[in-house]
Amino acid sequence: MAHDFPYKSLHEYLDSIFKGVTPSENDIIQAKKSYWKAYNTRLKQHQRKKRKEITIALDKKEWEALLQRRSTNQSIHDYIKEWLTHHISNSPIVTNTIVQDTSQIEQQLFVVCDYLEGLVYQRRHIDNNSIATLEQLLYKLQKLLEDKF
Repeated sequence: MAHDFPYKSLHEYLDSIFKGVTPSENDIIQAKKSYWKAYNTRLKQHQRKKRKEITIALDKKEWEALLQRRSTNQSIHDYIKEWLTHHISNSPIVTNTIVQDTSQIEQQLFVVCDYLEGLVYQRRHIDNNSIATLEQLLYKLQKLLEDKF
């Protein structure tokens, strides 16, 4: 709690302001409201000094994507904080990592292109096995893209 809040409890506050006076029930209710208002104001001031907050705006599409990515029963606040702190604590991507990631994707693209060219040049009926193999190659490419970006 902030240093400028002199009371340790609500009762200490009430004892202090009603010292030598017999308050009415309404006086006590109003005093409690004043105490909690002052308490919360100072608490928020103290929290703002210790912790920084940001506000961001998301469009509907971004919001829906965010909702889909969080775990079941996880609040948006908890998901964003978990993601952000994880992102901050991990080392940033360096140029070498980007080049390496891109080369893996490029290599998989060449594999897919090579396979497609082979199918075209054979000029025969493309069977279910050929399609299944192509799907597997495309799935590997998709996983690389999802993992890297």
